[in-house]
Amino acid sequence: MIESPGINELFEQAPSKVFVSSDVTLPPPDDFYIGSHEFCAGDEDITESSELSVRLADFGTSSWFDNHLTEWIQPAMLRAPEVTLGADWDHKVDIWNLGLVVWELTQGAVLFDGSWTPQDPYTGEAQLAQMTSLLGAFPKSLLSRSRECDRYFTSDGNLLKPSTFGSLCLNDMCKNRLNCDMSDSDRADFLDFIMAMIRLDPAERPDAKTLLGHKWIQEA
Repeated sequence: MIESPGINELFEQAPSKVFVSSDVTLPPPDDFYIGSHEFCAGDEDITESSELSVRLADFGTSSWFDNHLTEWIQPAMLRAPEVTLGADWDHKVDIWNLGLVVWELTQGAVLFDGSWTPQDPYTGEAQLAQMTSLLGAFPKSLLSRSRECDRYFTSDGNLLKPSTFGSLCLNDMCKNRLNCDMSDSDRADFLDFIMAMIRLDPAERPDAKTLLGHKWIQEA
């Protein structure tokens, strides 16, 4: 969502009918969660703004941690592996999402599109194969608690449908992007930031507070 005067005013006026107070007491403007509300700022000319800011605010497939609306969450191309595999999930799925969104915004390409070829549709099998080609074998600790494990993996943890992607390297993928104008040092910090968020084991992904202290963020 592009920030604009109208949208900023919407957030500054909280709590209002757009926002519903939560049971947790937090300092404003954090003492609310967003309820269903249509808001359009299409009449505003954001091209005249001297500064352009972006607020991440897509709640289309969101859910509560303690009261799951569904276990099948997240857009397909941003879906965390534990969701695809039917394992229990928590806030670390958002960290996975953030890593993929930051990659897409900076590189202009989806990291795990879930397609065997550019002409093929998305499948969970292809997406898991892409993850394996880049990140290595799935940890047994995740597979052992995954309700859909037998759908994708053999009993010894190998993919039922072998990967055709070969061995992928995030550094090479970054250098090959036309819009990757980074120094070697900046690219190393950027890749470390991304890799921290897309660990296959959710327990190994840092929380948001830790990520704020990452060198790539601090020196941006």
